Amino acid sequence: MGSTTSQISSRTKRSSISFERLKRRLNHSGSNSRTVDFSCLVAKSLRRTSLFSRQMPAFVKSFPNIIQRLSDTGVFATSPHGRPNHIILNEYLPGQGIMPHEDGPAYHPVVATISLGSHSVFHYYAYNQEPDRDQRDGRSISATPVLSVLLEPRSAVITTETLYEKYLHGIEEIDVDRVVVRSDSVPYFLDTGTPVQNWEALTCAHIREVVRDGGELPRATRYSLTCRDVAKVRRTLL
Repeated sequence: MGSTTSQISSRTKRSSISFERLKRRLNHSGSNSRTVDFSCLVAKSLRRTSLFSRQMPAFVKSFPNIIQRLSDTGVFATSPHGRPNHIILNEYLPGQGIMPHEDGPAYHPVVATISLGSHSVFHYYAYNQEPDRDQRDGRSISATPVLSVLLEPRSAVITTETLYEKYLHGIEEIDVDRVVVRSDSVPYFLDTGTPVQNWEALTCAHIREVVRDGGELPRATRYSLTCRDVAKVRRTLL
């Protein structure tokens, strides 16, 4: 990746958050939606994005105390509130993903993504350098990721700095992640042709074996907690 490597920062670590505990929270959220906002409604306009203040649910503030654990990593030390104040829980079924996107300037340039249930793969993309004349909605996106990170169950990936501000991230809509090992002994994702960037840091024995030797990793249902700090917070809707 050349000079790009020195400009981007992505950290992964294991989490002891209970998958079943979070699954129960989603199933009993009182909504048919498979997305639950654990903080507040984010009101968006062309000029600003604001967060309306309300209490976080107890389980993100007490055991397993997600907010404190993320704060203890130090990555939110320079954010406006020094910790996440906005958490979204999403459910992804096998074959579901999300197109490459940016989180935008409303958030401090740090996002922590916790994965529960199934593994998945984060791909980070760059915009093409030359404008695409056929692209009417803005800059076109390179089809090949600049970085691919395997998200293990009960892990957290923290995206910061240039990787957050200048690149996009997404998840492919596939049922199975296929890994091949080439002559350089580095495992690659077959669908994108990109290396498994964090393969040497994997801790799940089964996943590590498949990635090391090559093979298939079928996806199951995954729950993600996306944790960010919104700068503007309002006390009322008025």
